[in-house]
Amino acid sequence: MTSDATSDGRISSPEDSGAAVQDGFVKRLKCRLLAQAFTQLNVLSGLRHYIFSPALYRVALNDSVCSASYGLDLPLRTALAFKAVFLLRSIAGRNDILRRAASAVCDRMEAHLGRLGTEGEVRPVETIDLSTIAPEDFYERFVRDPRPVVIRGARVDVVGRWSVDWFLEHYGEVPVYFALRDRHVKKPLGFFRESNDPEIYLHNSENILFHDPALLEGLHIDRFGPYVRKENFSCQLFLGMRRGTGAPFHCAHYSNLFFNIEGRKKWTFLNPVYTYLMYPTSTSYKAYVASSVGLAHRVSPGRFPLYDRAVRHEVELEPGDVLFSPGWWWHSVENLTERTVAVATRHVGRDDPPMNDLFRTSQILSSRLNGIVRQILYDRLMSGRRVYAQPYALDGEEVSDFERATHSDESVMTFLDRPEMVWGEHLARTAERAPVER
Repeated sequence: MTSDATSDGRISSPEDSGAAVQDGFVKRLKCRLLAQAFTQLNVLSGLRHYIFSPALYRVALNDSVCSASYGLDLPLRTALAFKAVFLLRSIAGRNDILRRAASAVCDRMEAHLGRLGTEGEVRPVETIDLSTIAPEDFYERFVRDPRPVVIRGARVDVVGRWSVDWFLEHYGEVPVYFALRDRHVKKPLGFFRESNDPEIYLHNSENILFHDPALLEGLHIDRFGPYVRKENFSCQLFLGMRRGTGAPFHCAHYSNLFFNIEGRKKWTFLNPVYTYLMYPTSTSYKAYVASSVGLAHRVSPGRFPLYDRAVRHEVELEPGDVLFSPGWWWHSVENLTERTVAVATRHVGRDDPPMNDLFRTSQILSSRLNGIVRQILYDRLMSGRRVYAQPYALDGEEVSDFERATHSDESVMTFLDRPEMVWGEHLARTAERAPVER
């Protein structure tokens, strides 16, 4: 039997090796017990939040935004039933349970809004010139009272230099996650040229910016600090090579300053008060909340009768536009041109207004949020780290930051083609007369 020399020159014995193994086991056990204890405390904290949050006992989803201003008036009993269904599904991690209850709640909302004559409409997103508004005015109008706005006249040096072809030429070997029609795959960026998938899209990608953080200097992100008063914790690249691709409806708690660099995109927004009409579905990591409605530009009239009664805000982005997308606002994106390049810069702040206590509660109750999104978002914010502190392990595979957590996971994608599997008879009745286009 041989012995090995330690780093200090001492000869280790078999007993030393056994002790090291035992120490390692004890450390892992302690870590696991601490993690479990924290999870239990996390659940208790979430329950306290759920019990004592006044907004969870009202029709409103928070205490600062009045649903009446958007013409959405629901009976309290119906609203509470809707919240209970979503929260129980989120805790269970199953969007396909309680279908009968979900269908009944949606039917009651549809009948009630029909009696009130509530009709949907489309409104434009406001556009401003950055040179005409002071930082404090911008904060009061669009951040403190959250609503989307397009900023023009900002300095974005990379417009005209960055393009899909430019990234393929300079970063073609960098591994990234591609969204395909029915799954995600990890491939070098050059896979863009090889794939025939009609839905291929690169979204929420941090790897390229992780390899070359200097790319971000041309966006001048720091300039917007006095305007939004939030910390930038992540920047993600979006590249498109197919017209008509984009992002299905979703919402998240962080704000987004979205830099449109090449091509044109159409954004569709809905105020958080319309969560009741958006057929929300929980996601695995709780980094965001998805919607069965899917892509806005592929919704057939009548397929989602509640969604048809909501007020939508739309805007088309041109190269050089910067879009402020507030937290918890529902949004869907359509790529209007064959080639598109954009960067999303995610921001959070300690004084962010509460926009959706229902979804915040579901996040607090999630042990997966505790292990992934909480670490990435809140640890960075508290420590003052800017972007790309270190890679994280998700699903046993090391990836850059929370890139994997912000991709549409299979638990959501499974139901996009068959939303009746989530919402029962309420949507089964509309399936034949208004098929879903994906």
